[in-house]
Amino acid sequence: MIKNNIKIALRNLSKHKGYSFINITGLALGITCSIFIFMWVQDELNYDRYNENADNIYRVEEDQYYSGKTYHVNVTPYPCAPVFKDKIPEVVNAARMNYAGILLTYGENSFYEKNVVGIDSTYLEMFTFEFLRGDIKTALDEPHSIIINDEIAKKYFGNDDPIGKIVALNNKYDFTVKGVFKKLPHNVSRSFEIAFPFKFFKEVGRWSESWGNNSITTFVQLIPNPNIDLVNKKMTDLLRENNEESITDYMAAPFTRMYLHSYFGYGHPTGNIKYIYMFSSIAIFILLIACINFMNLSTARSANRAKEIGVRKVVGASRGSLIGQFYGESFLLSIIGLLISLAVVALLLNEFNSFTGKSISLHMLYNRTFITGVLLITFVAGLISGSYPALYLQHSNQL
Repeated sequence: MIKNNIKIALRNLSKHKGYSFINITGLALGITCSIFIFMWVQDELNYDRYNENADNIYRVEEDQYYSGKTYHVNVTPYPCAPVFKDKIPEVVNAARMNYAGILLTYGENSFYEKNVVGIDSTYLEMFTFEFLRGDIKTALDEPHSIIINDEIAKKYFGNDDPIGKIVALNNKYDFTVKGVFKKLPHNVSRSFEIAFPFKFFKEVGRWSESWGNNSITTFVQLIPNPNIDLVNKKMTDLLRENNEESITDYMAAPFTRMYLHSYFGYGHPTGNIKYIYMFSSIAIFILLIACINFMNLSTARSANRAKEIGVRKVVGASRGSLIGQFYGESFLLSIIGLLISLAVVALLLNEFNSFTGKSISLHMLYNRTFITGVLLITFVAGLISGSYPALYLQHSNQL
C-alpha cells in the first residue's frame, strides 16, 4: 500500500510540475528559515555547556542598596574567593577573574592584546580547557607564568614550541610561557586568549584588601544540589564579618544562566532569553505560512482530482486510504523540501555566520539534537500541510 501511494504521489508530482515546483519551493524556503533559526537558538542555549562542571559553577553576585533602591552587580571584592573556599563547606572550589589589556612582546612581534585575564590557578580546575602543551596543573603556579591559546602561539612563535619562551608584558615584566590551550569555543561567555596569575594584579598596584571594593568577578564551584539560600546567607555573613558597615547581600547565580539571564556581562556580549522566545516564535510563524500556502494550493487543486478519487472509490478504496494518500504526498513534498533546505543551509552557512556573528560549523548537521529537531520540523510541516486537504476531502462530496 505504501509503495503504491508513493508511486501515485510521484506520478502526480511529475504530471503537475508547476504545482509541484511552487509547493516544494514554498516548503523548502519555510524549512530553510526554520532550520537557520533553530541553529541560532540551539547555539544560544548551548552557551557555556562546554564546561564539564557547568551545572555546579556559580558566579557570585550582589544586591547593593542605596537611597532606597536596589542595584544588582556582578562584581565582588578581591579577598572573598579564598575566604569562601576556606569557610563555607558547600564551596568545593573558588576562583577570581579580571580582564586586562596588555602590550605583549616577543622579539620583533609586539601587539596590544585586549582579550587577556588574570585568574587564580583554581580557575583551570573549575573550567574545561584542552591543553595542547604544558601542564594544566602547574601552568600558573609561578608568579610570572603565562598561558596562551593556539592562535596566539601561532601569531608570536610561528611553528616553534612556545613553552619556556620569555615574553614581555608592557615592556616591563618578563613572563614565561607555561602552557598552550586550544582556542575556546565561540559560545563561551568567559572567553580569553591569554591568562596570567591573578596575584600579578597586586604587583602592579591593582589590588585592594577591602571588602567594600567591588571590581572583580568571583566564581564558586558548589557541591551537587546545594541549598543555595543557605550558601547565600553564609557568603553574606562572611561579608558582614569583614565589613560590619556593609548592607550588601551576596547570592550565587548559576553559571549556565549567566549568558541569557544576566543584567550585564564582561568579556562577551550578553544574550537575552527574550530573543530566544521571539525568534522561536518567528520560526513557527514562517513554517505555518509555508504550510498554509501548501494547504491552499492542495485544496484548490483537489477538485481536479475528483475523477481520480471517484475511480479509486469504485475499485474499493476506503476513506482512510484516500486520506492517507494525501498525507503521503504531503510528507513526500516535505522530505524533498528538507533535502533542498539542507543543501541551501550548507551553501549559505558562511553568510549566515557573518550576518549573525556566529561560528556555527557544518558539524552541527551531524549533531543528534539538530537531526532530531530538523526531522521534527519536517514532520510537523508534512502533518500540518496535509491535514486540511485530507480533512476537506473527507467531508466533501468527492469522498
